[in-house]
Amino acid sequence: FIHKGIGKTLVCVGLAPSFEKKFDTLKKYRDNVDIAIVDKALGPCIDGGIKPNFVFLSDAVISYEEWCEPWVDKTDGIVLISNVTANPKWSKNWRGPVYFTVNKDNIETEKIYGPLSGCDDLIPASSNVGNSIVVFATQFMNYDKYLLLGYEFVFTDDHTYYAFKDTDKRYWMRHGLSIDTEGRLAYVTQNLLFTCRWLGDYYKAEL
Repeated sequence: FIHKGIGKTLVCVGLAPSFEKKFDTLKKYRDNVDIAIVDKALGPCIDGGIKPNFVFLSDAVISYEEWCEPWVDKTDGIVLISNVTANPKWSKNWRGPVYFTVNKDNIETEKIYGPLSGCDDLIPASSNVGNSIVVFATQFMNYDKYLLLGYEFVFTDDHTYYAFKDTDKRYWMRHGLSIDTEGRLAYVTQNLLFTCRWLGDYYKAEL
């Protein structure tokens, strides 16, 4: 992956509502950019006619049956980049190339999971899978430009919690109030707030 992005643009896709709102724009320009998506965005992309270049998987609790299995037979040619502690059903059944990484974090779990897995390809633990796309791409691939889609880190009353899919999280994970980029009242969770701040700090420190 070293320097594979030079001269190109990468669209990093999270699952916040702006992904749904701008889906047609992404589809229009899909042949002009590389596309890296979070695990839960696989179905909407495949169903909507977008075949991403990369899918990132980070967590053990991400359901293979819900978020991958219905589309796994269409993953030929798509690169899966998985944390070694992620749900193994994804990598076991994936049709395209599979690569693994180990999180390097403040409590040094890489000293456990690196030797256990035999994988010594470390990337900084980045709070969530969306952030891990940015970290991996900027640490190794060196694209000329990075565009973030579905990264607003807030949710509003007039839209679903996820793009294309709602969840009851929007009712009980309202930990705080904020203002979104369009000036509307929005809700934020403690996890989303931490994740947003993490990515902002990473941008200031590394980019």
